[in-house]
Amino acid sequence: MRILMTGGTGLLGNAIGRRIARTNQLLVLSREGKNAMSRVSYPCEMLAWNGQSEISPRWLEGVEGLIHLAGESIGQGRWTPERKQALRDSRLQPLEQIDQALRFHNRQLRVLISASGVGYYGNRGDEELNEESSPGNDFLAQLCVDWEKAALALPSKRSLVLRLGPVLAPDAGFIKEVVGMFKKFGAARLGSGQHFLSWIHIEDVAEIVAQALTNPSYSGPINAVAPEALRNSEWTEKLAAATNTFKIPAGAPAFALKVMFGEMADMMLSSQKVNPTRLQSQKFQFRYPTFDSALKRLFPTEPSPH
Repeated sequence: MRILMTGGTGLLGNAIGRRIARTNQLLVLSREGKNAMSRVSYPCEMLAWNGQSEISPRWLEGVEGLIHLAGESIGQGRWTPERKQALRDSRLQPLEQIDQALRFHNRQLRVLISASGVGYYGNRGDEELNEESSPGNDFLAQLCVDWEKAALALPSKRSLVLRLGPVLAPDAGFIKEVVGMFKKFGAARLGSGQHFLSWIHIEDVAEIVAQALTNPSYSGPINAVAPEALRNSEWTEKLAAATNTFKIPAGAPAFALKVMFGEMADMMLSSQKVNPTRLQSQKFQFRYPTFDSALKRLFPTEPSPH
């Protein structure tokens, strides 16, 4: 399949690209064009595009699929009004331009896969959440609602949005940021430590995308999270042990986090106990269904000498 891909030079894009490039032809849209080839680890054609200008009709020739991963990092920088606008524009503007190009040239995709996030649900405490659960009403929830709406509006025979939890990858992304914070300040819970984290290993995300490209039963919103959600106090303890990080007894108070990070602290303290209901109905086999199994992959221990 010939697939157009945004966000293909990032952590997730590289993992997905490596998994699907074996059987698909990938065209990656990047601001840097061919200069971005040094930032991908899979075969592809690199096209220069800033995410806001018109899409060249040549790029659409023979394209059957779209994988939309573009978007500035949610977890970097305080959420000023300007930052919030940048977070929205970096996700929605590429979709709007691709939508216009497809309609103008009377083309329809065979499959569209767009990233979204579990932030869709807002702060829900201990509530069990599935794909039918209502969205939250904070900034991140509304961003996810609009993101999904824009993606699902594109002309495509089949469309799905992946509501991703924090993605675990070796020495990168969520893990790199958290471990860095642990080593700087000591490992501790955030706030009360009772809020849930719904996470997923990067290899499982790549496999979900690979299966979704060809399996017609994958459609609509899909919770891309592992079956095991953990409270903050539980996963920080497990991660501290896996990284041999000294664990300080006290946690970071919620008010201190809000002073340090502003509105973004709400995301750090939000609780989402999300179930991968639709993946489980598809009998999807997680390689890393538990946090312990993911940590063993992320931090392999050397076998002891005999």
